[in-house]
Amino acid sequence: MLNAAEMYRFAGDDKKAEAFYARATEVGNGYDAGRALLLQAYFYYSNGSLDQARKYSRQALDRFQALEDANLINASRDFAEQAQTLLTYSETWQKEPIICKPREVRVKTDEDVNFSDLLFARFRVRTLRDVPLTAVCYNPKIKVRIESDTILNSARFKYFVEKQVIIEIPLLEAQKGLDAVVRVSSPSLEGQAQVPLHVEP
Repeated sequence: MLNAAEMYRFAGDDKKAEAFYARATEVGNGYDAGRALLLQAYFYYSNGSLDQARKYSRQALDRFQALEDANLINASRDFAEQAQTLLTYSETWQKEPIICKPREVRVKTDEDVNFSDLLFARFRVRTLRDVPLTAVCYNPKIKVRIESDTILNSARFKYFVEKQVIIEIPLLEAQKGLDAVVRVSSPSLEGQAQVPLHVEP
């Protein structure tokens, strides 16, 4: 059942994949049903259906936690961790579609100068899927750009897409000290993320 569901998912036939996932949860034991629920949760997660992803990752976690056989408990540990991570990320994206790491950037003028007339700072931006992003700073002397290369989480279950934002600050301005805000948004997502920038002279 699970193999058939995965085959249809990779083939892009979501309806058949969903049907086979559902059947696998009904006919399997607690361990197999938990795995089927986890894969179903990831199926919805990858499609951006976060309510359904939360529902099925919670059900998968409940199945794994209800196991009594010691061998099955040991075998399910990694799957249970994946279900918990998937549940956490599903809840996170609903509250915060764009996540910046770190949430605040602090720079000193004696850092990263490299004999250039520019001071550089960086932070990472995470989103559920690869969407177009825009980063702006309303201080006209500060330039902000997003690196075009996408950095994907390499885990078996991909929880997010990560990109890097580069901030360029003229050294003469940085030496005076300044505060600004970098705003990151996407036409595909609601809201925006704001990252305070503090430059110490």
